[in-house]
Amino acid sequence: MSWSAEGFYLNDDGLTVDLGGNVNQYRISTSYSQNSTDNTETITIQVGQFMVATNYFNSSTNCSAVNQADLLQSIYIYNADSFKQSNNYTVSVSYDDAIDTYTNLGFATYDTKTNRLAFSILTADYLCLSRIFRIVIKTI
Repeated sequence: MSWSAEGFYLNDDGLTVDLGGNVNQYRISTSYSQNSTDNTETITIQVGQFMVATNYFNSSTNCSAVNQADLLQSIYIYNADSFKQSNNYTVSVSYDDAIDTYTNLGFATYDTKTNRLAFSILTADYLCLSRIFRIVIKTI
């Protein structure tokens, strides 16, 4: 079984009419696959950025967040019982400056009440979307 989804996300400050350097635009692609040999599930979230809010670049965090809407705090994948084989997953991220290096972020779990896989960052260090290259969610 496999599935995929894709969409665009645009974030600006809501005030300026000059988009140059004041807006972040992302293409977010998500795909699911299941290995037929060992039933390992992998959900991959790829983030591509087409417009960068260079006027908001913070050199200490290497992030171009216009506001909190550019910071990823949680991931929810709905209708999870239609594909999931497990209730527990690991979540890792690679950044655009080191695309082959993954950092473990924690765990995603299946929420039976809402029928979704849920992952939340439990620290104040939210993920800057303008830095993310890929997020990988895999069965434990």
